[in-house]
Amino acid sequence: MARKARNGLLRFAGWLSGSILGTLGVITSGCGWAGTDYGVPSAVNITGTVSSDSQAVQGIQLRMIHQGYPDELDIVTSDGYGHYWLEADLSLFSLPDTVTVQVTDIDGPLNGSFLARDTLLPLELDPDLPDMVYLEVNFELVSDEG
Repeated sequence: MARKARNGLLRFAGWLSGSILGTLGVITSGCGWAGTDYGVPSAVNITGTVSSDSQAVQGIQLRMIHQGYPDELDIVTSDGYGHYWLEADLSLFSLPDTVTVQVTDIDGPLNGSFLARDTLLPLELDPDLPDMVYLEVNFELVSDEG
């Protein structure tokens, strides 16, 4: 009898906690993850370095922007070696297409002062990487001191 009562109480407690969490919008299975993607991920990858006078520059903000989207698709800051990696979902584009990369010095004189620039890049599928656009673009900045 005690065992039956305990199992009933545990079922009720599980139902009650599930109802409360469901009402609050908490998803426990997968923590809100939409699901598993199978196969090769489709992406636009733009990578490279930022430099000035052949010296790596860190602290430079790079924004990937596509015409028609209100926000940037990706935003990163160059690391201590001047490296960056921008990435966006390929399904946002209708290839062949273009994307703009805005390069802005955001740390002021800390790592040198540089002029901002925009670059329009063509996007086409990489024949060696299915469902992938991969571009390597190195940015040479012009000093703003002067």
